[in-house]
Amino acid sequence: MLYLHLPLNQNEREQISIIRKHNNKSRFLNLSDEDNLKCYEVLMEMKTQGVIQDAEIDNCNAYLITGSIIEFINKVESESNKIEMSRFKVGTIDSIDDAFLTCACSVLADTNKGLSGRQIVDKCSSFAIRYGRNIPQSNYPFVPRTLPKSSALKQNLESFSADEQLQIIYELCESSKFYDSIEIVNLLEYMKEKYSSVISDNAVAHVQDNRNSISSNDYGNRNTSNFNIVRSRNCPSKQSMATVDDKHDAVINLIQNRLRLLLHKVPETEKDVQNALENLFVGYGWNKGEEYDRETGKFIFAGREYIPDFIVQRMNLCLEVKLLKNGKKSKVIEEINADITAYSKEYKRLLFIVYDLGVIRDENEFIRDIENAKENVRVLIIKH
Repeated sequence: MLYLHLPLNQNEREQISIIRKHNNKSRFLNLSDEDNLKCYEVLMEMKTQGVIQDAEIDNCNAYLITGSIIEFINKVESESNKIEMSRFKVGTIDSIDDAFLTCACSVLADTNKGLSGRQIVDKCSSFAIRYGRNIPQSNYPFVPRTLPKSSALKQNLESFSADEQLQIIYELCESSKFYDSIEIVNLLEYMKEKYSSVISDNAVAHVQDNRNSISSNDYGNRNTSNFNIVRSRNCPSKQSMATVDDKHDAVINLIQNRLRLLLHKVPETEKDVQNALENLFVGYGWNKGEEYDRETGKFIFAGREYIPDFIVQRMNLCLEVKLLKNGKKSKVIEEINADITAYSKEYKRLLFIVYDLGVIRDENEFIRDIENAKENVRVLIIKH
C-alpha cells in the first residue's frame, strides 16, 4: 500500500470509521471539510486502488465510487489485524504495574492535551467490542459526573486482560492527537523497555518509528514529571526530540499533501489561500497564538512595513502565501525576492507557498532560482 502502512494506527482506524459512516447506497461519497482533511491517507489509498475517484462537483468534497468501499475496508482491516496480533505475545503476563497504568491514563487523559471524555467512551467502547468485554464507563458524562477522565479511562482499562491493556495503550498512543507529544513518546519508550517480553520485535520497531515522527512543536520544556516518577525507578530518562529541521520538513509535507484538498474552487485572492492554510493548521491541532500566529510581527525594513502572513515562533519560521495568476509571474518573483531580504533579518527560516493557477511550467527551475538566493529559503508550489 502506498498511503496506509499496516498495521493501521489509531488515526488510520479513525479515518476508516469516518469513511464507513458516510458510505451508503449513493454513487458518491460526500464528506465535510473536516472529515475530508482527516481522512487523507485512506482517501488517497482508495484512489490508488480504484475504489473512488474525484467527482467534478464544485464546492463539495465528493468522490465517485468506482469500486466496493466495504470490500476495501474489510481487506485492509483483516490484513492489519493479522499483523496487530503478532505484535503482542498473548498470555505471557498476568498483570501490568498499577503505577504504570495510572500514569499512562494520566498522560492519555491529560486535561489540556489528552483525550476528551467523549473520545474515551468512544474508543474504549470500540475496544470492548473487539475483545468482547464490558466496560463500566460506557457513556458520557461519566458516573459519577465528577469522575476525572484519567480515572474513567483506568476503570475501563481494568476490564481488559494485561495483554489487551498494553495493546490498547499502544494504539491510543498512536492517535494523531498525540502526534507531537513528548510524554507519549516517553510512554511508548518505557513500554518497550519494561514489557519487552510481551511486545514483539516488530512492535518495538514501530515504537521507534513513533519516536522519530515527532514534529510540529517543541515540547522539550513541557513538564513530564508524572510519567518520569514511574520511569525513574526502572530506566534512565532519554531525550526523544526531533530537530527543528525535522519539524520544519513535517510542516512542509503537511501543506504539500493537504492544502489543495481544502480549496474546492479556484481562489480569487491570496486571502482565500491563507484562510485554507489556517484551516489546515487548526485541523492539525494547532492553536493560534501558541503554535502559530497570523498577520502579526510587524516590522520596518528599508522604510517599508512588513507583516508576515504566518509565523511559527518555535521554529523561527515565517510563511508567506503567493497566489500566482496569468501575467503575474514576474511580479510574484519580485515580491518574493524583496521578502527574502526583509524577512531574513527577522526569521531564521522562510517558507514561500506559491499557489499556482497553471502558470509555472518548470517547477524545478522556479524553485531553484529562488532557493539559491539564501540557504534559509524554501519554496513550495501547490498546483490547483
